[in-house]
Amino acid sequence: QEDETMRKPPRSADDHLVSAKMIFVTYFSVGLMHTFASYFGFFWVLLDYGFNMGDLFGAGLGFREDWSDLTEERKDYFQNDLCPKNEKFMAKGLDCQQSFSDYRQEALSKAQAAFFIAIIWGQIANIFIRKTFSESILNIRRLTNNTYLLNTLIFELCLTMALVYIPGLNKVFLMESLDAEYLFCTIWYIPWLIMYDEVRKIFVRADPEGAVAWLTNF
Repeated sequence: QEDETMRKPPRSADDHLVSAKMIFVTYFSVGLMHTFASYFGFFWVLLDYGFNMGDLFGAGLGFREDWSDLTEERKDYFQNDLCPKNEKFMAKGLDCQQSFSDYRQEALSKAQAAFFIAIIWGQIANIFIRKTFSESILNIRRLTNNTYLLNTLIFELCLTMALVYIPGLNKVFLMESLDAEYLFCTIWYIPWLIMYDEVRKIFVRADPEGAVAWLTNF
């Protein structure tokens, strides 16, 4: 039973702190979901700014720099290659020099903010789903029985919003305030993450000694 955890004997002194099963869960299941969701938010913002993923290969060097700070090679690339491909920017009728640099900086800052928020949402969801190994987290008692944790998560969310939305402070962390439409692309996967773990727990409750329990319990 979940509530009998503290009555169980401790692990062997020879057990590794980081086990193969922990690595599997961290990097090949939940970790993959977090990674995909974070990059999804990042590239969604860039795509909305007119930057197609295929056009971004090789664009990283100098992407955030002002026009005057670029080398001649990078100026030629941004002005004559990347800029004309961005139909959304070209529709504005602006120049492909400093105006395009400003546009890239804004797009990248918002994309990084989306990436950051997606990571925070994912870690908060992960905290809740890992509170129990087999019992459903949808049990309200499990969600609210740790007031210290809840207060800490509220503080974390407030700090996250401050880093993203307070003018000046967000610039320090190379981020830009996110529009409401972008927030959805940072949170859409949370229900899927919870659903995945609820299904996992159904299998664990049905067969506590089975393969799912063995692979996902660390």
